[in-house]
Amino acid sequence: MRMLKFSGIYLSVFLLNCFVQGRQYDGDGNLKDWWEPATKEAFVGKAKCIIDQYGGFKDDMTGLNLNGINTQGENIADNGGIKEAYMAYGIMRLQMKI
Repeated sequence: MRMLKFSGIYLSVFLLNCFVQGRQYDGDGNLKDWWEPATKEAFVGKAKCIIDQYGGFKDDMTGLNLNGINTQGENIADNGGIKEAYMAYGIMRLQMKI
């Protein structure tokens, strides 16, 4: 059962990635800004936090910074997966009384 819970975490990463990338398309697959302005504003604000955080990572060998804008979809999905994993771990600890 525990493996089933943790495999759901991987699925959540993929679903989050689809959501982040797919939010720009309508139900027919057309590129369309269909979110309410307040929803889009809230999302963009939170995405900026991830963009800034990842944009601050620097490779010591090359001296290059990661491009947080180009990698934001993956970064948001990975952060969501980490959050889900941490929550699952907390639930598992409670269930196992660790």
